[in-house]
Amino acid sequence: GLTATSSPTPVTYGSHSVVSGTLTNDDGSPIGGATVALSARPGSDPFASTGESMTTDPMGAYSFTVSPAQTTDYQVEFAGDRDHAATTSPTTTVEVATRVSLAVGNTVLKKGDSTLFAGVVAPNHEGQTVLVQALQGTSWVTVASVTLDQDSFYSYVLTASKSAKKGTTTYRVAKPADGDHVLGVSPTAAITIT
Repeated sequence: GLTATSSPTPVTYGSHSVVSGTLTNDDGSPIGGATVALSARPGSDPFASTGESMTTDPMGAYSFTVSPAQTTDYQVEFAGDRDHAATTSPTTTVEVATRVSLAVGNTVLKKGDSTLFAGVVAPNHEGQTVLVQALQGTSWVTVASVTLDQDSFYSYVLTASKSAKKGTTTYRVAKPADGDHVLGVSPTAAITIT
């Protein structure tokens, strides 16, 4: 048999994961020195070879490092040899989250003051929406939605209202999941109203 797992998943766009497993005989004994090949299926495309192959170690183990641009299914295939039948692993999926940056202007505001949130979503998601969210208790609550421009850039002006309570609130910017990516979130920013 041929196993395949992926870790970590999900990964942030631009990061890598490892697809690994073992090739064994029916009795569970390892098949070392065998060539296995990696196939990928991004989105709804059919599986296609990545062009990557490797030789299993004496314990029948292999590992491929992958950096998918979007959520991708992987399979590992063994073509067989004189002594062993061909086999294909089950599918393993690496989920990919968009990478969301966040730069904040002033982080300490008086009532009535404003500050700018700005950043980029990668890969480009022009015309899609990001959500500016505030942490309230243990839940993220959306305070604004902003459309990404042609460069996948967003900006939002946060104003401390005259009625705002003094104290510190944690914010983030989230890019909701779509057909190609799972939820992506920015680093957090703490805004203090004095």
